Amino acid sequence: MGEATHSGGRILELQAGQRHFLAMQESGPHALAKLVSGSRLRLVGVYASNSANRVQTSTDPFSLLLIDGDGAVTVLERPSWWTAQHALIVAAILAGALGLAFVWITLLRQKVEMRTVQLRKEIHERQRIEKTRPLIKSERGWPRTSMMSWGPVSRPSAYWGPW
Repeated sequence: MGEATHSGGRILELQAGQRHFLAMQESGPHALAKLVSGSRLRLVGVYASNSANRVQTSTDPFSLLLIDGDGAVTVLERPSWWTAQHALIVAAILAGALGLAFVWITLLRQKVEMRTVQLRKEIHERQRIEKTRPLIKSERGWPRTSMMSWGPVSRPSAYWGPW
C-alpha cells in the first residue's frame, strides 16, 4: 500500500486481507529494491504486537520486524498492468484516434464532393461542345467525303467529291 524510507531503513505499509500492518526493515549494506503497489509479497520477520492476546485473527494493530538482508522481502507476483489508470489512457488514445479518423473521413468526403462537382461541370461542357460541333462543321461545308481508289498500277488516286 505504501513505502517510506528513513535513515535507519524503510517502513512498508501493507495489507493482508482486511488487516493493515507495518513492516520495518533496518538498512544494511544491501540495496533496498523499490516495490510496486499491489504486488504479492513473502515477508520473513518477527511478529510484534502491543496486545497481550497475540492470536493472528485479532484485529489489534501489529507490526512485523523484518530480518536484515535480501531475503526479507520477496516479490511473488507483480500487479496486473491493466489498472484503471492504464485503461483510461488506452481509452483516451483510442478515442483520439477515432476522432482523427472522423475528421479525416469528413475532409475526404468534402474533397470527393468538390471533385464530383468539377467533373460534372466538365462533362456538361463537353456534351454542350459535342452538340454544337456538327452545326459548326455543316456551316463550313463539312464533312466532305473523300473517295480513294486504286488504279491499275496500285497507286492511290484521290477524288474529292461534292459532299
